[in-house]
Amino acid sequence: MKIPFWPAAPSKPYVRYFPIIAAVVESGIAALVKRSGQDRTEVCAAIKSQIEECSNEWYSNRVPNINYSNPLCRLGYLYEIVPSTASIVEHAFTDDDELNNYFNEVRQRKGAVSVCAFGEGPGSELLGLCKWIERSNIPGCVTLDYLLLDRVNEWLDSWRA
Repeated sequence: MKIPFWPAAPSKPYVRYFPIIAAVVESGIAALVKRSGQDRTEVCAAIKSQIEECSNEWYSNRVPNINYSNPLCRLGYLYEIVPSTASIVEHAFTDDDELNNYFNEVRQRKGAVSVCAFGEGPGSELLGLCKWIERSNIPGCVTLDYLLLDRVNEWLDSWRA
């Protein structure tokens, strides 16, 4: 997908991790409440349980067995992991002059930057990259030709929210 991105003025940040993620999580919770017949408190408790199960898997010293096709798991991941992953990507571009310069060289040479993310899931890397672009005050429009690949098709729910 091609994403034209106009960086904001420094005083008006538009890429703010928590409001963006909150909107997606709230949409997912509302859909689960409607679909399952459970109330919001029950759905949130089930998401919390999924976060704890995923944490146990991540720290198990073996390949994690995580069911990302479960919407409760994905909502927990969005809530718990996405802001920090996006922040890591943002800081990687901020702190690495070679990466920063390469991005700008490609943009100037081609007019757009192509990015392919494997195991992209909900879009953490794109969010971090957009935040870096915004904070970098790059003049003009930055066009990202973004391809995300993930074996869990259900992450599309997050993109559509």
